[in-house]
Amino acid sequence: MRFFRVLFAIVLFTTIISAVGGPDDYGYYWVDDLDSTGLFDWIEPDTTNVIVFPGTDDEYSTAPLPFPVKFYGITYTVEVYVSTNCALGFDDRSIDAYSNQPIPTGSMPNSALFPYWDDMSMIDSISHAYYQTEDTAPNRKFIVTWSNWFFLGEYGDPEDPLTFQVIIYENATGRDNEIKFQYFDPYGGEIFDANGVGATIGIESEDGIDGLEYSYNVASLDSGRAILFNKPFFMGHDCALNSIISPSGSHVIGDSIEVAAVVSNRGTLDESSVPVTMVIVDSTSDTVYNETAITALTVGEMDTIEFIDWMPTEGGEFNVYCEVSVASDSITINDSRSTSTTVWSHISSGGPDSAGYRWFDSFDPSGPIYVAPPFDSAIDVPELFGDDEYTQIELPFTFNFYGEDFDSIWVSTNGWAAFGADPLSAYYSNDSIPDVGGPDGGMLAIFWDDCDVDTAFDATASIKTYDTGASFWIIWYNIYCPYTFSDPTGQVTFGIHLFSNGIIEYHYLDMHTPEAPLHDYGGQATVGMENPGETDGLLYEYNGFPPGNPLFDNFAIRFLPPSAGPDTVGPSIAHAGVTENYSEPPDFCLHLTAQISDYNAVAAGSLYIEGGIALAPESVTGSNYSFSLCGVYPGDTVWYHFTACDTLGNCSESMEYYTIIQNPHNGGPDMIDYKFVDSWATWDTMAPAYNWFEINPDSGGPGMHLDISTEIVSDPIIVGGAFPFYADVANSFVICKNGWISTDTTASAGDPYPEDPFPDPASPNAIIAPLWTYLVYGSNGSISYFEDHSAQLFYVQWEMFDSTGTDELLQFQTVIDLSGDGSWIIFYYKNVDGYNRDFSAAIIEDQYGVDGLSYFYMDDPSGSYVPKNSTAVLFYNPTLYGIDEKPELPEELSISAYPNPFNNAVSIDVRGAEASSRLDIFDISGRVVNSFDLEGGKNRIIWQGDNQTGEGLSSGIYFARLISGEKILKERLLLLK
Repeated sequence: MRFFRVLFAIVLFTTIISAVGGPDDYGYYWVDDLDSTGLFDWIEPDTTNVIVFPGTDDEYSTAPLPFPVKFYGITYTVEVYVSTNCALGFDDRSIDAYSNQPIPTGSMPNSALFPYWDDMSMIDSISHAYYQTEDTAPNRKFIVTWSNWFFLGEYGDPEDPLTFQVIIYENATGRDNEIKFQYFDPYGGEIFDANGVGATIGIESEDGIDGLEYSYNVASLDSGRAILFNKPFFMGHDCALNSIISPSGSHVIGDSIEVAAVVSNRGTLDESSVPVTMVIVDSTSDTVYNETAITALTVGEMDTIEFIDWMPTEGGEFNVYCEVSVASDSITINDSRSTSTTVWSHISSGGPDSAGYRWFDSFDPSGPIYVAPPFDSAIDVPELFGDDEYTQIELPFTFNFYGEDFDSIWVSTNGWAAFGADPLSAYYSNDSIPDVGGPDGGMLAIFWDDCDVDTAFDATASIKTYDTGASFWIIWYNIYCPYTFSDPTGQVTFGIHLFSNGIIEYHYLDMHTPEAPLHDYGGQATVGMENPGETDGLLYEYNGFPPGNPLFDNFAIRFLPPSAGPDTVGPSIAHAGVTENYSEPPDFCLHLTAQISDYNAVAAGSLYIEGGIALAPESVTGSNYSFSLCGVYPGDTVWYHFTACDTLGNCSESMEYYTIIQNPHNGGPDMIDYKFVDSWATWDTMAPAYNWFEINPDSGGPGMHLDISTEIVSDPIIVGGAFPFYADVANSFVICKNGWISTDTTASAGDPYPEDPFPDPASPNAIIAPLWTYLVYGSNGSISYFEDHSAQLFYVQWEMFDSTGTDELLQFQTVIDLSGDGSWIIFYYKNVDGYNRDFSAAIIEDQYGVDGLSYFYMDDPSGSYVPKNSTAVLFYNPTLYGIDEKPELPEELSISAYPNPFNNAVSIDVRGAEASSRLDIFDISGRVVNSFDLEGGKNRIIWQGDNQTGEGLSSGIYFARLISGEKILKERLLLLK
């Protein structure tokens, strides 16, 4: 990767920021010397107490605490971790991180003080860190001083080091300790980082959810600056305005802008009426928005106030003010906040250039309708992955661009494509258009930025192509822009759509990069096109200008040739064909969607089924045409294609697809011959009828409520019959409020929802789970049980709320046959709408966690429609009458690693190993870097990313190779430091 800085304009100054800040959600405030006279009081370091680091860059060491320190409600008593990158933490995880971030952020480091978090380094014999304790108890001060510190490498000036310190004040009352940052010399002689330009200043909680930022990448520091962080203690009324959520930043005329703020009750009295007022004024101080909302807050409660949306009718700069007003408020400093926002006018069309090309976007009446790039159907370009790569792709038709015909196009990972000769570079540094500094031969800059198709971080990241017959797609899918931010929330997807008549369209699915705000929505990209001579072209935006033209999500831009000629091309048809699908009961319908678009409007679209059946669309939303084919059953194979015509009579036809209808309604057998069938499987004579028997006594049922309000798993419930279940015959059960029961009366709750893999030897085992997920009682939830002695049936009924899904009450029950005549279990689902399939399961599992049967498990089978309301599923083994001996269930050889990717250490679990097995760790070049001997059976190896001598290894891809007898298994590991 490259490390570089681009300077467009240098203005060296110290920004004067607000002299008081906060509170954060915990209640910390900061005040600096601009608001408090005499706050700066430099303490000369005690040079006898030196903090020794292992090296000079990206290192950390420890210093002992002389007294307990309470920070964000947690008391620390042993030591602090001090890093060369100028962070002081109560947690050593990533405390040496060099890349500073805004506060708060959930990523490490957390539970830390950041007096000057930047990419720093030491110079031997010059730089020192000291710690000391001043004064006597209970008024001691603990000080850590970074003396003669430097910015890393070429960005530091050896003649002008930095010196600053952190002071923690003793507090014997049990309240949070006060903390002060003091700056003797924060300049450092480097204009890119001086006075905090490249640093984070502030404090952050243990989980990274809360924190208080003084500044981030702002020149906020001066010599003699002091910043005090404290959490005031008071009695009485105090309501605070925590933050203005919106509006802020930049917006565009025509947007409906959310208006919201967060308020909290930090006092010691409940508040029944808390007025909150939001006012927005324009640059002439005229009020353009004024709304008041009333809320109620109990002690410690926080509330997000959502006002009516603001619809600005004119552009410009606007000041936003919000205030909370409570009578007799004891602390007024936290009552109000202000921010600013900019509203820009959007430009929706442009041109012509000198060749006659024009552009229109989705906001223009003549503009294109956004179409999602068909990445599911597209084919990967294998040469295009990683950073700064490019290759040539053949076009399916001759494409005319600025009067020249081209049969191929060059495509770069950096968000551009170009016609003509080899551009000789991937061109990561974008320019404006037209400009001779970019690719030759005629360029299409859809999102020209320094990007990375990072398959090591996300295997789905790719560049793809898709030929519709009438048009051609080039798609950048889940790539990272800029390349330095490989973060799942920062991936972008977009595509160039070339039509054979010379029309070009750019389509943008997701352009949000929250971890790289400067690049958000194309803020550091070039968008447009340029002629082969690099002398003419059209520019949509360059590095965020014009400001009203960001790259919106679900947005498109069309570039129209001066004379596209008569339209003789039918609509473009894109469809993500799936060879395995599910049909939805009770009518067993297959739902298919195609994206159909045309420069001229689409007049009609149809789905054709093999045998001549033509179906009209069930619904049309934008370019999405949805069709339903009913009467298909599990096991069927359906062949189909789409046709469409535009308003000029031009028609087109898609390729032919097929899909096999899968069966989620029957399953098994497992190792001991259990099977399942649900009530939709009408072709199966074992299909159960839905026969809900209400047992909740609150609804008139004969059952009893289970009291597990303080426990997750009930005490054992003894029944009067025999229940054969895998290796045991049970006559007692425990019930878990998370939607399962177990014949193992010692079973522990385990995780609130199932975790991979399944079956799992970890507790709980011997479970029957109609809907295992994280369930809570809510206001009217309950669990009931009932034994019907005459019918020899045992019922358990859950009426609970899914904490990870809907707010609707889930209702389901299990019925177990206690006759001992075979093993029979029925699940009834009365209401399961909205449960979270990603964290749920309907399964049975044996006593050892090595055998079981899944109706569904963690959204597998994905795309199926089970379970549904008013349905039943039967698990059965009619030949299981009781087992005297437990079956010998072999443990297969396996290897797994968690977490992966990892930072400090990874747990490598090996099962089924033979005696004298071995686990080798080798790097991507094939060199063995560490090795471990294994015993027979189960083994757990904790690898700390080091070699055989204990030295830490660098970030990268490694492989764990398991050699057991004649078998060899491998697991890919990704070490990220």
